[in-house]
Amino acid sequence: MMLVIATIHQRSDAERIGRELLTARKIAGYNLISAESAFWWKGDILAHPETIMILRVPDDGYSTVEASVIELSGCDVPDIFTVQPHAINEIFNRWVDSEATG
Repeated sequence: MMLVIATIHQRSDAERIGRELLTARKIAGYNLISAESAFWWKGDILAHPETIMILRVPDDGYSTVEASVIELSGCDVPDIFTVQPHAINEIFNRWVDSEATG
């Protein structure tokens, strides 16, 4: 299992993306976290609220999830990356693999 982290501008978009990924069984589950982000964009520092998605994905599922998030978000520069946990509860890991089958 890996965690895929994606930052989405609108919470409603993050909810829609998460639901579509779940329905297609590309992920086993997700969390949404409200965040205040600040970053450089085209020569200026911008600050605004965003939603961080934490997606639970089987080890071989990143490419499919990445492509879906990029397509569904419409972001010019998609903020999406993986976090590989050092240790995972084996029961939880089997659950992720059994639920995310798409």
